[in-house]
Amino acid sequence: KDLKTGLRMTMSGVPWLVGDQVTEFIGTHGASDRGKRSLELELAGIIEVYALAETDAWKAVVELLSRSKHVHVAGFQTERGIAATLADQLQYAREGVHIVDSSAGHYHDLFAVSPEGRCLVLVDMRRYSEQAYALAEQAHAEGIPIVMITDKFCDWIRKFTDHVIAVPTEVE
Repeated sequence: KDLKTGLRMTMSGVPWLVGDQVTEFIGTHGASDRGKRSLELELAGIIEVYALAETDAWKAVVELLSRSKHVHVAGFQTERGIAATLADQLQYAREGVHIVDSSAGHYHDLFAVSPEGRCLVLVDMRRYSEQAYALAEQAHAEGIPIVMITDKFCDWIRKFTDHVIAVPTEVE
């Protein structure tokens, strides 16, 4: 009976006051200065991403992804798994989402047909992949709209697209 009551209280929509837990962690758990700073940066980044999701730029990306008949998602090196996860999640919401097979290096599934109705989502962070640059360059030349999910330090993507989701990645 006590468990049910406790669950009812927890699951009833009462807000979880994370601020209290952060204050407690920083104040009483003896976190190092570096650990405290890293936590602060990570929480600030999360808040920034939530704010980003309210912008006109975000709405334009959502519009592009929703109206494109085919959405191709690519990531290289360590971002390949993130790209695959994004593609899997988008497949729950809509048809026509494909993970770009980079193993052959020719990207036939993206470039062999008309660019009309297609878009490319690239995921690339620090230590940017030469493959991501080449793919963005070719997609731009072919007239395929590009969405780039990257960090704030990517200085080359804006010559190929305005659809850039630049997220904070700074932590200690």
